[in-house]
Amino acid sequence: MPALIVAYALAAALLSTLWPLLVYSTSLALFGLGHVLFELRYVDARFGSRLPRSFWWQCAVPLALIVALRVLRLLDVINNDVAVGGEMGLVTVLVGLALPLAWSQARVVGVVGVGAAALLGLGSLQSPLLVLLTLAVVHNATPLGFVVERAPAGRRLRALGWGSLLFFGVPALVASGLPSLLLADAVDLDKTLLPSTGPLVDHYPVYLWPRLRDDVIAAQLFSAAVCAQLLHYAAVIFWLPRTLEAEERPTLPWPRSGWFVVVVVALSLGLLVHFRVDFKGARTLYGLVAAVHAWIELPVLVAGFALLRRR
Repeated sequence: MPALIVAYALAAALLSTLWPLLVYSTSLALFGLGHVLFELRYVDARFGSRLPRSFWWQCAVPLALIVALRVLRLLDVINNDVAVGGEMGLVTVLVGLALPLAWSQARVVGVVGVGAAALLGLGSLQSPLLVLLTLAVVHNATPLGFVVERAPAGRRLRALGWGSLLFFGVPALVASGLPSLLLADAVDLDKTLLPSTGPLVDHYPVYLWPRLRDDVIAAQLFSAAVCAQLLHYAAVIFWLPRTLEAEERPTLPWPRSGWFVVVVVALSLGLLVHFRVDFKGARTLYGLVAAVHAWIELPVLVAGFALLRRR
């Protein structure tokens, strides 16, 4: 297994360096929706029955408001600044909802949670777009949090170290520019299989701060984010489900494993057609469900780490 992980990580670094637009667009179109559903199912199975029902209902309110903001932005009822500012404010609220439980179960986790909520709140007031882009990049390392949360007490630091090397070290190597320098003659930034994607620069806003989009290193930074995206997809779809124990079952009425895969494949193929015809429109539609899975994990991880002492 370690050899397979290393091989995949190196392949992800290579492909994202050579063809960042191709890898970004096709991986999103093929696996974006699927990874969201796999991740939500994992969160439900791992934490659904361990966290109070009231916690989930409280989280549902800001999540619903976030989706509503995105729909209003899609309909041009509100502008982008209002939508992003409101969403980041609601993400701060989500983290805050985990603080009472964290404080009561593990004071250290509670203190860290308070610091994270404060940082999110201040950042959202000063530059909500910067906070959104930072979280979009860091979200790709979410599986690392689940790795450490699942690890036995004596192995958590080791899991954190090796996981950080994978989820941060490999993308950092791509961002350094060394792979693109070595492969300069083979790099094709705008290569794509989906006719509606447009050039690579049109997708910089997904991951890059506006001041960086005209920088000479913009392409390699975007490539690094795409590499992290590939690592995230593989971890969520192929690794996380295999870590669940027999007694860890979803609380929501998800289809059974075999049918779940069939449903995910069917929905993903349907969205793939949309991506091929209208990539920007499909990405916006995908963003409605992606927001739910990305933001629910923040309070869940805070609460989950707080419960480690109880375990």
